[in-house]
Amino acid sequence: MTNIDLHTYLNELKPEYIYLNSSTEKLKILKELKYISGIYLWYNNITDNYYIGSAKDLSNRLARYYRPSELIRIKGSLIHRALLKYDHENFSVYILETCNSSELITREQNYINLLKPIYNIFKFAHSSQGYMHNEETRKIMSKKRSEEFKKLRSELTKGYNNPNFGKGNSVIEYDIVNNKIKIYSSVSNAAKAHNTGRNSIRYCINKQNLYKSQYKFKYFDSFEDND
Repeated sequence: MTNIDLHTYLNELKPEYIYLNSSTEKLKILKELKYISGIYLWYNNITDNYYIGSAKDLSNRLARYYRPSELIRIKGSLIHRALLKYDHENFSVYILETCNSSELITREQNYINLLKPIYNIFKFAHSSQGYMHNEETRKIMSKKRSEEFKKLRSELTKGYNNPNFGKGNSVIEYDIVNNKIKIYSSVSNAAKAHNTGRNSIRYCINKQNLYKSQYKFKYFDSFEDND
């Protein structure tokens, strides 16, 4: 499937609610969305990465993203780590649509499949606001997440036996729309793969610039984290 430009898509979709600054509009978000169920999107205005989720009560769900203790408690969450790193003032919140609670999982999964949000580690929709799955669904979700975790862990550790692994910062390479391409055990290996010097890669990482207008690099230690 062709990658979709999020800004173009949002202009066409016309989200039901838009909050461009999630810090200054916090009270408005929590007031307007009380008891409303729907699909939400957190958008990082610095990195262009985003997270998609759903909730039976959007106000109650989004309020959890403003609690430092909650963000710190769930350490494996990419969106939590991003909010802690970049602060709420650099995030926008879009309510892609409101819908009946019975439709949340289906609609969330549709948006995840379509927009491929990088902050969603697990690409399997689930509601975190009291949606009760039957036993069969829980088994499928558990198996799916286990497989995805094993795959991610394998990618991150496959270079362990390389004698150069660990001697430098591991580097993650993305394409221009934030699809992960490859993980390198060091800056040197990333530089060799692109026939360039280490300083060029380091410069792109530190300045968050694109390399040859096509690739993004991040140190694995700074890799933001699903919820």
